[in-house]
Amino acid sequence: MFTLKNKYGNIIKTVETERERDNLIDRGYEVVSVTTEGTPLSLDDMKVDQLEAYAAEKGIDLTGCKTKPEKLAKIKEFEKESEE
Repeated sequence: MFTLKNKYGNIIKTVETERERDNLIDRGYEVVSVTTEGTPLSLDDMKVDQLEAYAAEKGIDLTGCKTKPEKLAKIKEFEKESEE
């Protein structure tokens, strides 16, 4: 399950499928949390392996990112660019 918000932060939507998520991303929403095994996780709360899986799913290249903060910054940068 994915929770997304619009660029103004005043509309939050929760969807269950990647297709629905991608549709909202195409419409300017950004992912604020991913629910895994019944536990919602924000990007900041994800472990490195979860960030890597999330990045792979989104097609984000983490080459050169060695630490969790570097990987997190790269993912957030990609999502911000996707909004524009």
